[in-house]
Amino acid sequence: MLKIFSISSSLFLIFLILIQIPSNTGLESIAGKSDLLGSPSRTTKIIKIISGLFILIYILLACKYNLQP
Repeated sequence: MLKIFSISSSLFLIFLILIQIPSNTGLESIAGKSDLLGSPSRTTKIIKIISGLFILIYILLACKYNLQP
């Protein structure tokens, strides 16, 4: 059961990382590109909190499975 949860949390974490829109840095800021397609700051904050939670879950489950004899 925990193995299924571990795999699903890993896949969900990958999905969360992929849907995060990068910040407006580099050459994009020189061009003065507007954030029409960017996500609002509240959504970005929620995605980062959920990502941090799933990173913690992933690390705990990875330690549990790797420290078993």
